[in-house]
Amino acid sequence: MGHSIWHKRIQGFVTGNIYKKGIAMRRIKRHNNRKKINWHVLLWVPVGTAAVVAALFFAGVLPPDAAPPAGALMPAAATPPTAAPTTTVPAVTPAATPAYDSEAEISPATAGRPVNAPSTRYEIAAIVSEPYNRITAYMRVLYENTTPDTLYELVFHLPANAYYTADSPGAAAETKTYYNGFSKGGIIIGSVSLNDTIAYFYVSDDNMRLHVPFIKEIAPGDTAEIFAEFVLDVPLRNARYGRSELGFQLGNCWPILAVYQDGSWMADGYNSFGDPFYSETAEYIVSIAYPAGYAIAATGSVTTKEKNGMLVSTIAAANAREFACMLMPGMRRAEATRGGTAIQSYALSADGAGRGLQLAQQAMAVLEPYLGQYPYPTLTIAQSEMQSGTGMEYPGLIFVQRKLYLPGNEQQLAFTIRHEVAHQWFYGLVGNDQYNAPWIDEAFASYFGLYATLLAGDEEAYRALHKYYIEECAPLGGRIDGALYDYANEYDYNNAVYWRGATLIEALHQEIGEDAFKAGLRLFFAENAYRVATKADIVSAFERACGKELATWFDDRLAAPRPVNIATATELSIGLDTE
Repeated sequence: MGHSIWHKRIQGFVTGNIYKKGIAMRRIKRHNNRKKINWHVLLWVPVGTAAVVAALFFAGVLPPDAAPPAGALMPAAATPPTAAPTTTVPAVTPAATPAYDSEAEISPATAGRPVNAPSTRYEIAAIVSEPYNRITAYMRVLYENTTPDTLYELVFHLPANAYYTADSPGAAAETKTYYNGFSKGGIIIGSVSLNDTIAYFYVSDDNMRLHVPFIKEIAPGDTAEIFAEFVLDVPLRNARYGRSELGFQLGNCWPILAVYQDGSWMADGYNSFGDPFYSETAEYIVSIAYPAGYAIAATGSVTTKEKNGMLVSTIAAANAREFACMLMPGMRRAEATRGGTAIQSYALSADGAGRGLQLAQQAMAVLEPYLGQYPYPTLTIAQSEMQSGTGMEYPGLIFVQRKLYLPGNEQQLAFTIRHEVAHQWFYGLVGNDQYNAPWIDEAFASYFGLYATLLAGDEEAYRALHKYYIEECAPLGGRIDGALYDYANEYDYNNAVYWRGATLIEALHQEIGEDAFKAGLRLFFAENAYRVATKADIVSAFERACGKELATWFDDRLAAPRPVNIATATELSIGLDTE
């Protein structure tokens, strides 16, 4: 790349303006016939911020002159990420799937998902400004067009902007998460460079997507290199994205590429319940600088060093659908290794950390005989502050609601951790469109959260959970396979997708028997690992495993049995994974 414009910009921070204080922004606006387009924003950051961010680059964490081929940009400070293990299937050898097929076309077999496997790498250098609840960051994205189409732009989701104003979709619907009134959050894009040239970009009218048009289109198989500068403001709220009493909870807030499928970029908007996020796997290298006194829980393998009076953690993650982390002051940690997986548990007390660790190990032990080897080299459980929902899954990282660690909540803590560990396979290893087919991960994770309780030998807890969720909540649910937008509220959604969904998987287990159920699961994982799956993939795997037609069986049980009684559902349902 040589002395790129990006390299010169970093040098400018150090040599020309590092002593400027405060933040000044100059917006240069351009217009075309259809949209207002932001040219770029010049950011001058405080001395400490500029020095540390620039130091991250010059120290070799994200070398600006590195060449783009895979493996060339691994930071010296980090241990190279171990490739996640592939689920093996006894007596079944799935056909090899090429990473890129130039002849691939959209067909009934590929509709509703990307045609080819992705090839994307994110590199992020960030610094946390604790007093201002602000993160200043630089992001480099190496993208290969594995779609069958010529692309004329890249589209990134900006999920943090769901909390930009009090009227933004997340903030307006989730007022109970703010503990001191509305607090602004969101992301400001400073500048974007494309293939070594400053690029035009614009943000969608709802502020939820960043569009980067190409001057020259990208044909199938071609690559693009994108740099972006941005500032992330962290709102004061008890949620998966926010600063709480327990620290900075940084989930679902980083810019991330939209999924390209069926000939267009997926542009679904934010939804106030469920998980309104849909992404493909990618490689992540993240360096984040933050004040001493904090511990970090993150997606991937973490190496931490002290630099310039701050802690700098370098995180490496392969085959991750997104990146999340939590910065936590005053936490206790427990750790262990199981089958090559490094497991960590963070909580406010040593007892809480130990319980989280033990439950995570137990969940892995009882689920692996059904789901195959745990798919990541790390698993971290972090006690967090969430006003609603009991847990939230990320690749190799789980947020667990603080109150579940209190006496009397042992049963719900165990169930939540089992549910979220199951998500490491359903969502992590095999993804799905969580906007339009959320049942694919939630139904399986809910069933295995319950079933793992029985497998762990806690029959009394299993009977109590089964009675409540399957016998009482599930009958109140409507159609299982609806999109997020098809449900009137979170209670409607939870009862249908989680609990009627769990009932569906329980019935499937009983219908085809233990051996065929295990074989179908392992075939499903082997054929769809690190890809996106649809209902057709589920049906196909279990049909071949049991030797009989199941399409009609699934359709009959996915359909709504009767209208949902919203009033009763509101009284009964307890949701997971939602804010």
